[in-house]
Order: sequence, then C-alpha cells, then structure tokens
Amino acid sequence: MRLTKEERRQYIYAVKAVRSDPRTSKKFYDLAAFHQLHFCVEIHCKVNFLPWHRWYILQYENLLREIVPNVTLVYWDWSAVMANPFDNDIWDDNDWSFGGNGNGVNNTVIAGPFKEPEWKMVPGDGPFGDLQLRRDLGYSYPYAGIPSALHLAIMLKLKPDDLHKMLAVLIGYHNNIHGRAFGPNSTMSFIYSIWAPEFFLHHTFLDKYWSEWQEQGYEYKYTAYYVNQTRYMLGTHYLPNDFMDLKYQEGNVCVTYEDSTEEWIHKKLRSLTLDQLRSIRGLQFPAFVTIIKYKSISKVISERDTPFLSGISDLVKEIILRNPITLEELSGVDRIRGFRLHDLLEM
Repeated sequence: MRLTKEERRQYIYAVKAVRSDPRTSKKFYDLAAFHQLHFCVEIHCKVNFLPWHRWYILQYENLLREIVPNVTLVYWDWSAVMANPFDNDIWDDNDWSFGGNGNGVNNTVIAGPFKEPEWKMVPGDGPFGDLQLRRDLGYSYPYAGIPSALHLAIMLKLKPDDLHKMLAVLIGYHNNIHGRAFGPNSTMSFIYSIWAPEFFLHHTFLDKYWSEWQEQGYEYKYTAYYVNQTRYMLGTHYLPNDFMDLKYQEGNVCVTYEDSTEEWIHKKLRSLTLDQLRSIRGLQFPAFVTIIKYKSISKVISERDTPFLSGISDLVKEIILRNPITLEELSGVDRIRGFRLHDLLEM
C-alpha cells in the first residue's frame, strides 16, 4: 500500500461511507450479498475465478467513486511480508491504517477505524446485519501459508499451457489468505468474507499479480482457455474474455497498477530465469487449502503438514526451491520476506 497518510484516510473514509451513505448503501449491500449467496458456485470455479473477480472489484471501485470521485482501489502486497504478514503499519489501529486486531473470545475488532460498535460492517437491517468484523492477526509462517515474492516470481514462469496448474496454485494461496492468515475464526475465513474491508486489499493484489502474468505476451493475456468460453459470467453480461485486457475494461476504463514499495525486488526476481530463481535460498512453498467448504474456509485445514501440491507432482518438480532453508536461518528483513536477498542481488 503505497499511499500517504491523507490518501489512506480518504480511502478508509470511502470504504466506510459506501456502506452508510444513502446513495450507495443499498447498491453495496446487493453487490456484497451477491458474492456471499453465490460463494459456492461459479464465481470460485477455475474458469471464472480471475475474470469474474476482476469485474467484481471494478464494480466496487465504481461505488467508492460515488463517495470520493478520485479514489482508486488499493492492494496489500502480502508476498513482501510472507513470514510475518501483519508486522507492518497497514495493520496498526490508527485512523490511517486497516487495524486493529480482534479481541475477546470472538476476536471482534474494537480498535482502529473499523472498530465495533462505531462502524457497522453490513449496512441496513438485512439478514447479514448482525455480522461483526473479526480478526486474529497473530498467525505467521508456516501456518499463515502465504507465498513469498520469490514463489510468485517462480509461478510467473509457468507458460500459457500451464494455466490450469497456475490457477490451482493461485486459488490455493487465495484460500490461505482467507482461511489461515487472518485466523480460522476471522470474518475472512467464512463465506461472508466479502463484508471485511481487507477482502478487496487481497483480491486487488491477486488481480495485479494475474495482470503481470498476462503482460508476458499475447498468448498469456488471451489464453485459449478463456477465449473459448461461451457462457456469460454469473450476474453479468460479459464473457471471461471481455476482462482479459486491463486497458479495455467495462465502461471504457483503463486500469493501471502502481508499483508496490517492494517493486524493485519483484522486478529483479522477474528478470531471472526459472533455474536462477529456484537456486535462491529461501523458505519452501507453503502448503495450501485446495477446497473451500460452505460455511467456513478454515474447516478444510485438517493437516498442516500435507505435502505441497499433493496430486500435482510434475509441477512440484518444476518449481520447488532447490536450496530450501528454515525460518531460523533467516534474520532481519530476510526473515520477513522469506528468502535471502543477498542471493538475489548476486544474480
């Protein structure tokens, strides 16, 4: 999140006001309720997951702009803080950050700009109106299951023909952020995660990452898998292929993602070959959740030590690190990033 304090305040104001302002509260409720009600159908299947959520976050940004006309979505680069994801000022409990942590047996957030009862997470008195924002920000590597920038750079080396494998891995890590990183009893770990403000920080970064994979060439942007789909995405009049190019989005919108604070590391990693990336000493790819059940994402986390990418053994051989090390072998910022920066700079 590369914003000034004032820009953060403005964004947080829009996030809060979109739920309470009479111009937008009903539209936001309908948008969020649609995601919750259709959670277990098409929007989380591989064919629609990325393009549908790209369409969805654009609808959300349009609503925010009814509150603050010049606001844009922001993202949280969780890959930069793999091993200790909440040890940064994004999650402080001041008025320009997205904290604080949950408290008590229910992990209800009672500090920061989204504290109860001063902020109502779900607008109105509908069937979801009693939901509260819950967090447990104490989880770190390995349980949080967040991939590092090194891991994401390796996945970028997958070719268009490997799209299904890439989707399986990316959706798995998407599930980890929901079901593990914020705590198994958090709002983010349930089918009503859409109401949490951090939902869009997470999904906007996923979209940014997908856009970087797409920018590697025409065949990456317009993969046959999406081009050949003939059914409209759920709740829209668009095909998946209609949302392949960020420069030509619904309503003549051109989307450009600004660099993250760690972009120099991402760019350096992307400049390396797969063989070079796999030789960097770092934490091994974490295991991930492959299935989301109806009531709680966390319910599928039964064995923390299941082999990474079980059932996709050919992919494992192609991408796992050759020189994995333990967390205890890292120190300083390397311990947060999950790999040895010195190895990267020596390439």
